[in-house]
Amino acid sequence: MKKSFICLLAGAVAAALVFTGCQTAEEKAVAKYKTALVKGREMESYTTAGNVDMEVGISGMNMDISISLDGSVKDKGKTAAFHMVTQAMGQTMETDMFSQDGYLYTGVPGAQGKFIKQSYEEATGMQYQQLLDMSNTEMTAIYAEAIDKAENLTCTQMEDKKVNVTFDFPQETLTSMENTMVEMLSGSMGQTMENNLREQLGVVGLSGQELDDFVKQMMSVYQEMFSSLTINKIAMNTTINKEGYAVNQKMTMEMSLDFSSLLNLLGEASDPIAQAQLKNISFKITANMNVDNINEDVSVEVPAISEENILTQEEAAAYQLAA
Repeated sequence: MKKSFICLLAGAVAAALVFTGCQTAEEKAVAKYKTALVKGREMESYTTAGNVDMEVGISGMNMDISISLDGSVKDKGKTAAFHMVTQAMGQTMETDMFSQDGYLYTGVPGAQGKFIKQSYEEATGMQYQQLLDMSNTEMTAIYAEAIDKAENLTCTQMEDKKVNVTFDFPQETLTSMENTMVEMLSGSMGQTMENNLREQLGVVGLSGQELDDFVKQMMSVYQEMFSSLTINKIAMNTTINKEGYAVNQKMTMEMSLDFSSLLNLLGEASDPIAQAQLKNISFKITANMNVDNINEDVSVEVPAISEENILTQEEAAAYQLAA
């Protein structure tokens, strides 16, 4: 009897130690990831490089889009330069983007050395500080919530005192992100999309009531599309260095959208085949980004800007139509 009791006690202690060890490993993973979120907000400068691949599924057919990006950032993003190469449907497009002095500059495809100049508010619907605050608070809160309630959480020790943290977003957080996207479209982001749409449509000759009606229809389509957004999965794989910074992040995201509302604009809303094809368009996005030279003296090379190489949205659209 005594031996049985001792065996049971020993087993209970062993089980408790194993359980406590697992808890501690999870707590360490959560703590390290949250520290990396905070330190990411504090980065003054860095270089980055990586790629984003997207697989779009439409009615059983897939279209692949590949984007490679490299850039340099300093002054917490106030000064930055990026080079992006996009490959899709056998075509390659290169784009340069940079920011300085409170403005964003985007290279115009088909117009070498020409740029569109926009304030942060024109480009994103928010002033720079608002954009920074959103990144530092709302987005950080989403990722912090995800790691707190993470599924399939692992933490692995690597060489050079690095740590690798992997986890899946819980459904609760995915649903919250879906709702946030709809809210953003109803706010500043939607207004920015509407303004850009008006400028682009003006190039093709729409004006007055015709322009107003079409923009209203298009924004209604966007609202329906984003309301249909379903995020099925987000899986994160983050490598954190000994200083606590995330130096590599891999993400897989799977989602779907209903594009059938577009048929209303095309006058084909009653076409059952088209409805079925556009009802559920899937997206699988995989990203792999590296961050280096954190808080070092990073060089950001931006081209010389003058009135001669700045285009309006209308001029840029005309260049692209002529290309």
